Amino acid sequence: MGINFTGIDDLKRWCYEHNPEYAIVLGSGIEFPINGAGGESLEILYELIPGFGKPTVKGHPGVLRLVTTDGRACVVFAGRRHIYEGVSFEDVTRPVRFARDLGIRKMILTNSAGALNPMANPGDIVLLEDFIMPFDLGMPEGTGFAFEPKTSLDESMMLSIRQAAKLEGIPLKMGIYIFMPGPAYETQAEVHMLRELGADVVGMSTAPEWWAARRAGMAVAGLSLVTNVHGSNAPPPTHVEVLEAAQLAGEKLSRILNRVVFMTGII
Repeated sequence: MGINFTGIDDLKRWCYEHNPEYAIVLGSGIEFPINGAGGESLEILYELIPGFGKPTVKGHPGVLRLVTTDGRACVVFAGRRHIYEGVSFEDVTRPVRFARDLGIRKMILTNSAGALNPMANPGDIVLLEDFIMPFDLGMPEGTGFAFEPKTSLDESMMLSIRQAAKLEGIPLKMGIYIFMPGPAYETQAEVHMLRELGADVVGMSTAPEWWAARRAGMAVAGLSLVTNVHGSNAPPPTHVEVLEAAQLAGEKLSRILNRVVFMTGII
């Protein structure tokens, strides 16, 4: 369903009327169907929003969804842009600042990731304990963000996600996410290096947004959907394989998100 979108004031008016608590960023191939009575999703193409741009990678539709169900609301960024697409750090993190400017103070970042831990399996959901961003991405100095975090964790959001997964009967693993700039998947030598650094899952997103969200004073949590496991003799996956794996296992992640955002009984 479309929305009569004429400018940012329309979005601010919608947020004022519906008071969304969460913003969600969806990773490669990850969908977020609405569960519950009376669900509705209003959609705005990224290219209609000033400062946004359409992602160029398959599996990232580039649509802002204003979602309501059961009297609750959230804002969903369906798709993201990546550094390897030739855009800046500021462009990649724009949804974070945009959500903050709309008055949203909680953000859940999702991604499709490769597992570095050989104990993982495709289809696992990993709740991220922290991230590693070992590259200078041109992060701006004069951001105007006053919040300087001592930790990247938000314990209340972590607890909410754990409770949601337990209520849905979905096992969660815990792990550290490491950012790699892409667009190529990791070589065996890089996989060995990343394991030595203490990372459990690897991907080409999430860490810049996480950094920006904490700098903006937002509560933030990350969830990785494992699409492949980097084994000693396993060839690198293709992007098509990653998308297929995300579609097969994404239903579990969607159930957790629906439970956290829309259902009561979780602190």
